[in-house]
Amino acid sequence: MFDYRIKRITVKRDDKNILIDPEEFYFLEGLKGKVWIHTREESFSLWGSLREWEYRLRSLCFFRCHLTHIINLSKVDRLSIKADGSAVVRLKYMGHRIPVDADKVNALRATLKSQKSAFNSNSNRLREGNMEEYSNG
Repeated sequence: MFDYRIKRITVKRDDKNILIDPEEFYFLEGLKGKVWIHTREESFSLWGSLREWEYRLRSLCFFRCHLTHIINLSKVDRLSIKADGSAVVRLKYMGHRIPVDADKVNALRATLKSQKSAFNSNSNRLREGNMEEYSNG
């Protein structure tokens, strides 16, 4: 059986092919038949679907949080859950706010808690009140 998981991907930058490690991905975004891979400083578009990328990244630290987004869990700074159940993830260093589908909030929260040992446990906190937050920074 062929293994579709990836170790690096090839993208074009200034008409040159470069290799990127998936650990550099902050999030992937599906838009108009393309997948945009966002790193800290650059974005690259590739053909395909988020479903394909979700499958390829399944053994790595990624989570499909929304119909149009996959996030790198190691890049999560904060999960904010409002009283109405809506939620957003804020990514480290970027300030991007990524939506989280209401039906994925509990799974994401549990996944982040289970990943806690991979993060600096002194900087993790979960607050209760009108807004719940998971913070990694």
